[in-house]
Amino acid sequence: MTALISETLEDFAGKAGVDTAVSKATAFLLSRESPDGGFGDDGSSSFETALALSAISSETTDAQAIERALDFLASSQQADGSWDGEPYCTGALP
Repeated sequence: MTALISETLEDFAGKAGVDTAVSKATAFLLSRESPDGGFGDDGSSSFETALALSAISSETTDAQAIERALDFLASSQQADGSWDGEPYCTGALP
């Protein structure tokens, strides 16, 4: 949820309170990164990692966090080219 809202708010940068909200959301998301580089409420998932990466990629200067998330996504891709064996997640990933 935080990643989706943050990404949406980025389109309204400069409006009252938006920049602060996006900064706070970015800090929150970065604080929730798992040791494996992924993101997720109940362990890392490719879908939640893709959402978080999309939200933080233009907002953070932490290149290592972005690299870890990219590595997580690359390593979680299935042999058939999908993520989680599911078309929706595969099509939604950046």
